[in-house]
Amino acid sequence: MRTTVCLDVQEIERLVLGVKAISQPIRAHLLECDRCREYYLALRAIYSAISMYGGNAPAESGSRMSEVRILHLFPLTGANGCSNRRLAAKGGRPNGSVTVFSFTDREQGYVGRLMHDAASGRLQFYLLADDMAKTRGIQIHLPEAGLSGITDAEGRIDFGPMEAPECHEIQIVLPRAVIFLEPLDPFAEKSREQHQFILKDIEDSDIEISVSRDKPGRYILSFRRIDGRPALRELKVVAITDLRTFESPAERGVAVIQTMDPERLLKIHIY
Repeated sequence: MRTTVCLDVQEIERLVLGVKAISQPIRAHLLECDRCREYYLALRAIYSAISMYGGNAPAESGSRMSEVRILHLFPLTGANGCSNRRLAAKGGRPNGSVTVFSFTDREQGYVGRLMHDAASGRLQFYLLADDMAKTRGIQIHLPEAGLSGITDAEGRIDFGPMEAPECHEIQIVLPRAVIFLEPLDPFAEKSREQHQFILKDIEDSDIEISVSRDKPGRYILSFRRIDGRPALRELKVVAITDLRTFESPAERGVAVIQTMDPERLLKIHIY
């Protein structure tokens, strides 16, 4: 009889990384449960291999618009005593064929994996951190596969069904600005609000960002170069609420965020 319920993959990964201590009940469960023990041993093998190489040394792009961290993907293969058939997505299917790549970014405190399930054909990305709030609304690029996405509230991107791509690196694009709006209540009686922020030294210019709420749940963001030059059109706005994460395109220096009752807007990432 098992001493505890099975652990999900993220919890096992935190045990391997030392983020969470292994309690006696969990230790007993790992000894009894083949599924959880295989996950634990496989993840420990890959992160030990990464440590031997000193982990990822991310290269930062020369762009002053944002910081792009380029990280190497390490395959989970038999070379380290683990097989890609032994790691599956959440819930686990020991006999399934799942290709898994992993990476770590020690400076930012991120670990993650790229997983392709041959049975469903789906490609999924998972970003993990000690504080999972850090994994929301992060822009991810897989340049070799031509794929991009924004992580959801669980640090996940579902790229959908496709052939397993050949990927050796992943790019994590950190937001050029993060606007925290807590503890604003978008459905309070005071429907109109306005806040202004200055984004320093973007393309040799300071940018003024105005965030206004013209009615409950509706936010308008406007971007203006302080030096008077034309507004930036390539800015990407990612809204993070307590229920979901979504993009809002900026056109001619203006973006609109519409939340739905009862969700609350927590923060905004500017890319």
